[in-house]
Amino acid sequence: MLAEAPPPPPPAPPTVLHEPVRIGGQVSAPALVKRVEPAYPAIAQLAAIDGIVILDAIVDEHGRIQSVKVLRGHPLLARAATQAVEQWEYEPLKLNGSPTAFELTVSLWFHFDDKAKKRS
Repeated sequence: MLAEAPPPPPPAPPTVLHEPVRIGGQVSAPALVKRVEPAYPAIAQLAAIDGIVILDAIVDEHGRIQSVKVLRGHPLLARAATQAVEQWEYEPLKLNGSPTAFELTVSLWFHFDDKAKKRS
């Protein structure tokens, strides 16, 4: 008589991959630990351009900026805003105890100071 084969091992738990989580609702924003201010472009200052730049940013599970997309803003200001935000770092967002990528909207204001221009 042949010996009975042992039962097969249980299946591995499924791997759960999460898309970046949008901050808000039940998820609170992790702390920003490194913020780089945008450099006001000289050409924008000469042209007296000011305004807001709105960006969409994806932050990876380690808290580093993965990608930045301009949603709205003057092109002369958008590049400076993007370059600054790409250097930001956050505490990792925890979802059910696991570090998770997240998505957030960033608004940066550029205010032209005419008095500073006259002093230089």
